[in-house]
Amino acid sequence: MDNHASLPLYEHTFVSSSADLVSPSREQILRRIYGRLLNIERQCMKFGEELKEPNKELSPSEWRTLVSFYRALLEEHYCFFVTSQHPSATHAVKALALEHYMPARLWRYGIEPCLTYLKNKWLRHRESAQNPPLELQEYALHFIYLAYHTFTLFLQDVAVFDGIWIECLGDLARYRVAFELNDSRERKVWEEVAKGWYNQCAHRSPGIGHFYNHLGILAQPDVLKQLFYYTKAVIAVIPFDEAYQGIDYLTRVALKGKISNEMVSTFVQTHSILLNRGSSVHFLTCANHFLSLLQRDLSRLHLEEQGVYIMCCNFAALLRYSDTDAIIAPSAQENGSTTNPYYNTRTETSHERPSPQRWVEAVEANHDNFARGENQAALRKSGALVFKTFSCFLDGIENPNTHAAVHTSLVFIWYLAHQCAVMQQLEDLIPWLEIIKLLNTIFSGRNAPFHQAETFLSPEHTTPKPLPEDLLIRGQAWSEPYYPSDFFEGVSFNDEYPLTEKVSRASYRAHRCFWLGVQLAMVGLLSLLHE
Repeated sequence: MDNHASLPLYEHTFVSSSADLVSPSREQILRRIYGRLLNIERQCMKFGEELKEPNKELSPSEWRTLVSFYRALLEEHYCFFVTSQHPSATHAVKALALEHYMPARLWRYGIEPCLTYLKNKWLRHRESAQNPPLELQEYALHFIYLAYHTFTLFLQDVAVFDGIWIECLGDLARYRVAFELNDSRERKVWEEVAKGWYNQCAHRSPGIGHFYNHLGILAQPDVLKQLFYYTKAVIAVIPFDEAYQGIDYLTRVALKGKISNEMVSTFVQTHSILLNRGSSVHFLTCANHFLSLLQRDLSRLHLEEQGVYIMCCNFAALLRYSDTDAIIAPSAQENGSTTNPYYNTRTETSHERPSPQRWVEAVEANHDNFARGENQAALRKSGALVFKTFSCFLDGIENPNTHAAVHTSLVFIWYLAHQCAVMQQLEDLIPWLEIIKLLNTIFSGRNAPFHQAETFLSPEHTTPKPLPEDLLIRGQAWSEPYYPSDFFEGVSFNDEYPLTEKVSRASYRAHRCFWLGVQLAMVGLLSLLHE
């Protein structure tokens, strides 16, 4: 797995007290297994060093010898894990696998060197515009299938490390995708297999950013979806900075005019300007063009997650992609409070705020803020992009496919409501009157006192019902406080989106939006103009 490479090399010793182990026979068996494993591992480490040579070539007999050692190492690891994790083993014995970094060593010495060698040779042939030799693909597929089968056995028989095995299976499936020459049916099948494993990883550990980077790679050729996953990776609770490389790649593709969808291409270029802190003039030109294209294409929005992708990418821009000098740290919570003294002192007419008129006017009217420092300028520019885009989705509310984006945006504003200093900078950009109009249309028949509860769960919705956007925004630091601690417990996701029935989706989403509106009203940010 990608994170194994950072582990320190371990001087492999197997030390234990017989008093801590279950029985001499089990200890002796485990010692014999470990002894064999060490011998084979040392040989595989030597092979790994040899495979690092750029011009290393393997004859068929050398390849067979190499694979026989790697197969033997996998088999010894399997015996070690099954024996050490046996139900009758003591806690001390079961702990040996982690104490000796066995899962990491399995990947580092038993899988990674061979795959890296094969992948590098494959890429060199592709970069030189040559089709790789057929035997190279055969070697790669042979080894991947061997490793994949072994890890399915680990998943079945050593379930205590199932999270590790699932990620390894995802990595192997992703390697399998790489060893295809074109968009073959086989490639598409393995892409779906890899997505399935990584989605399981993300569901189990939603705050880990590198899973989303993997999903971003596998999302091609859907550029908007790729940008969503890359930006999610860099503002996750545990960010993955290498995802910036994916954002840079999409930017280069957009600048070369290789993205067929004009709106998406312009959107990517707008984000490139924000990320690289380009000029305000260039940003305004590009952002204006994107917004005009979004308004043009909004009625043709055919998937509700597309709006969520757009808004979440914009939120990442506002959070400055977790940059170290960002004004808003994604995990920032002022005093950990759900109320804000600044807003509690506001007047009852605090909802009467100017809604941004034209995009350029909204930004240029606050040009003095841009002059107060590079960070403040970045905050204002990205904030204007966020909330003008939000206004577009509010204007297109007749299209049901915009509703998920609206709900997601209200969650983000709810997050900002707890960031007093930042909200003071952005408050005039938020389309408050449009939000109030929306909330008043869904107010009828709703229990306002109930919506003052601490969570959005209601008597009618006590059982968690994840909406499609819940899984998409889950794992980002700004969204984590929104969900009750047990909201996702017991919910099984077999795909990228939970299977909430469409019939109940609209009602449940309206309930959520209204709850968020009440929360904003409770801290003085808006009033629900309803008699």
